[in-house]
Parts: sequence; structure tokens; C-alpha cells
Amino acid sequence: MQPRCWIHTWDPTAPKVPRSWLKHNLEMDFSSGFALCPARGFGVLIRTTPATVVQFDLPLVPGELPFSEFVPAGFPPRFQNAEGLAACTAPTAALDPFLLVTHCSEDRVYIINMTTKKQVGDMFPPGFLKRPNHVTSQGCWTAVSFGIGGYKIALFRGSGQVWHYQRTLDTSHESTVEYHSITSIALDTRGNHLAMLRRGGTEVRRFDVETGRELLPPLVADLGHPVGCAYGENSLMVACRSVVAVQEFGEEATLVKTSGGDGDRFTIAGFKRQIQVLHTGEAIIRAFPGSSMWLLETNDTVRMNSMSPLRVAWIEAVVLAGFQRAARRAAAAPTPKRRRGRRG
Repeated sequence: MQPRCWIHTWDPTAPKVPRSWLKHNLEMDFSSGFALCPARGFGVLIRTTPATVVQFDLPLVPGELPFSEFVPAGFPPRFQNAEGLAACTAPTAALDPFLLVTHCSEDRVYIINMTTKKQVGDMFPPGFLKRPNHVTSQGCWTAVSFGIGGYKIALFRGSGQVWHYQRTLDTSHESTVEYHSITSIALDTRGNHLAMLRRGGTEVRRFDVETGRELLPPLVADLGHPVGCAYGENSLMVACRSVVAVQEFGEEATLVKTSGGDGDRFTIAGFKRQIQVLHTGEAIIRAFPGSSMWLLETNDTVRMNSMSPLRVAWIEAVVLAGFQRAARRAAAAPTPKRRRGRRG
């Protein structure tokens, strides 16, 4: 049966979940793989059985979402639970957009060229990281959480389909290790900072990517079991499991705004949350393993809407140019020597 995807906007005056959402979000065909490439105007979901890349266009429009599907050669027949997470690399004028997809039971991260729809290799030799799980990419940096406990994060520098291992962040000091205990990781829009959430916690921990140093104090997201995080242009956004809401934290590590509200029956089947942020500042919340997504206005949206179109275009051009310069520097940098043995 062909799956269906739906886009909804959040109406705080009518928080009841529509029947279409209840019906179609019970389709369990999708993994937690969810990624956006605003620079090329598309987004991606990953189906589990059979393992399939589902591509849709941006911007999102409320209603049923048109999409296309393809299966790259070399893709596994299916993904297990907690597999098939995804991120898009930053494209440049000289580079196609690439999709990174994790396969933790095989210790692999696939690289797929989204222009040719072909798998072009692995991000690292199979087995270099043990049980890779969450993945995020911005500019010349990509981060992958890994390990039997799921509490380590490997940082890679590069671009496109070429990535060089830099260092590992061990985040296990504060609590007992839990299987896949990291629930979300995110790089900021400039690739300078990494944020992470852990299962059962309310703290959002942040790290400097260049040095690996933790930024203190951690942020406290105390609104209904935080499970997903993503960076906007000027803020860090956190999605919560028990409400249709996004908490935004500004540069001074203070709570800026809470968008959304109580979503009656939105917690059916114990769905988890993912969050992505569009260049317009709108937050997209997805409850997986369903296929529906919700659009929420945020403080970033209000700020962007108050600017002239020329100013917004200038900001987007500056950010893209920064990504392109960083990608060129990373591609020209010498490859660091790898230590022998597996990580984990």
C-alpha cells in the first residue's frame, strides 16, 4: 500500500488533531530518518520496509504532501528500529547535495548523491564507528552519535562525499549509559556549535565543534519531555514529546519563546518527536514513525517576516557563501592520520 504524507499548520485556537492526522500517522512505514536541504528545495524521509528514500519538495504547503521514491543500489532490504537516520550535506555551486543515512547494525553510514540518486560510498570504512545512530551536518562539519550505549559523538570535517575524522566527544559523565541514550544532535547554521539531548533528561548540552569543549551552563528544556533539537538562524529550538510545542533559546542561553501548545491526542502510540528548521524560521515537528508533519511559527519566523525580502536574500547568500568557503578549505586540508582500531 502506498504511504501518504500530510502537512498541518498549528492553530492554537483549535488544537484538536484532525482525523486525517490520526488516520495516516498510524502508518508505520517510516523510520526516524528526516532531513532537509533548503538550498536545493527538497526534504527527505526514510522508509523502513522496504528501505527507501522518500523525497518531497520545499517549501511545505498544508495538505497531502506529494513525493517521489527511489531505492539506491546497495541499500539494505529494510531498516530495523532506530536505523535509517539521515542528514543532508550543504551543497555548493561545485558540489551536488548528498544524503547521509546511518545503518547501525552494519556499522555504516551510506552516502547518496541526491542528483544522480545513486549511492556513492560510505562516510568511513565499515566498522570504523560502532553502531552509528544520529547524524547531523552543517557547513564543513558532520557529527555522528555512536557506541553500544549511544553516548559518544564523532566529529568529521569535509564536504560532499569526502569526510575526515577529527575527534570524539564522550558525553557519558553525567548518568548511566542507556542504549541509544542520545535522542537528538544538531549543528548550528554556521557549523560552530553542537547541541545534544539525552533520553529522559531535560538538559540540552552544547559543545564547541573546533575544540570539543562543553559550553556551560546547559540549557534546561522543562516543557513536556524534550526529545528533539535543531538550530534556527538565531536560536536553538527544542521539541517536546507530550505537547505540540517548540522552546526557543537565544544566544544568551535564555528561554526566548514557547510556540505551539497542548495537542489533544497528539501523543497517540507514544510517538517521538523530530524537529527541523526552515530558512524562513518555521519549525517542522514530525512525530515518528508516522509520516505527518506540523508547521509552527517561531521567534525566528517573526524576525524574518519583519525584514525586507532583500535583507532576507542577503542573509541567505552570506550563510551559503560561508558554507562554500568552509567546504573549499576542508576539501583542501590534509587528511588527519587515523588511529588504528574501531571507535566505541
